Amino acid sequence: MLLTTSSSRGGRRGRTAGLGGGHVAQDGQDGRGGRGGQDGRDAPGGQDGRDRRDGRDVQDGRDAPVSARKADRGRARPTCPVDRAADGTWQVHDFAVARALLRGPGTVQAGLGVETVEKLPPRVRRPVLYRDGPEHREHRRQTARYFTPRRVDEHYRELMVRIAEEQLAVLRAAGEAPLSDLAFGLAVGVVSEVVGLRYSRPGLRRRLERFFPEKFGEPGLTSVRGLYWLVRQNTNWLRVHLADVRPAVRAHRGRAHDDLISHLIAEGCSDVEILGECLTFAAAGMVTTREFVCLAAWHLFTDAGLRAHYRSADEAERLAVLQELLRLEPVIGRL
Repeated sequence: MLLTTSSSRGGRRGRTAGLGGGHVAQDGQDGRGGRGGQDGRDAPGGQDGRDRRDGRDVQDGRDAPVSARKADRGRARPTCPVDRAADGTWQVHDFAVARALLRGPGTVQAGLGVETVEKLPPRVRRPVLYRDGPEHREHRRQTARYFTPRRVDEHYRELMVRIAEEQLAVLRAAGEAPLSDLAFGLAVGVVSEVVGLRYSRPGLRRRLERFFPEKFGEPGLTSVRGLYWLVRQNTNWLRVHLADVRPAVRAHRGRAHDDLISHLIAEGCSDVEILGECLTFAAAGMVTTREFVCLAAWHLFTDAGLRAHYRSADEAERLAVLQELLRLEPVIGRL
């Protein structure tokens, strides 16, 4: 998704003119073809800048049926909250049932590289993402204070506003910019402050983008491709450790801060364990935030009624809209 400022023929008129082919334009400029991906740049329509929905083209931000790529609000749900799909997977359609499943003591972490984490020596503490049961809940309880709505409002709101303005300045200066890049710049800046990565060398964003590619390969020793991903994965770990985490840990050991890294140091975590936690929070806070910003923009730019309601609503109602979008299109929809 590419954001474009006003055309050279006049000032910004504030009209959104369409989403398609990975391009969002203002002031009547057409969308241009883009490439697919998982970072918010993928396009729901064709390559001619038009958003195709149900066989019809949609331009200039006019209301239309929801794209097949979005949540299907009209699809009838099974009467039972759990059913089995044709491919053998179990599907849960009820929020309360899904929450009970995820909170259940028999549900354990799978995927996201857990196989690699399981090979770590027993003395190395797993990042919170890879813990299960009481240990996981206790860690969440101890770190929850860094992410409460009140703390966000009191400690990070000004920071978020400042970084958002910096990203808008990039857009205004260049005339156009991929929304995924702007959103990632915002997420990296805010989450770095929350975690404590304030002492990084230049290039944190580029290092994180290499660490979280759109597609992961399987590291191994029995094939050229496996060796490539093994070397790449370990190289990326080393880069983030040397350029970002180690400088932050050194600074925090000299002077404590009220952030996640200082909390982990106080718990006696090693540098390697802190590295694992920092990358876990980077994935949870930076990558998914970028995706959600692009998702929300996708809905708002292609739904004139929703966009008008959002722009006229107060903060509480805007948050309600965003929470509903997150409910319809969760960060992870299949386990």
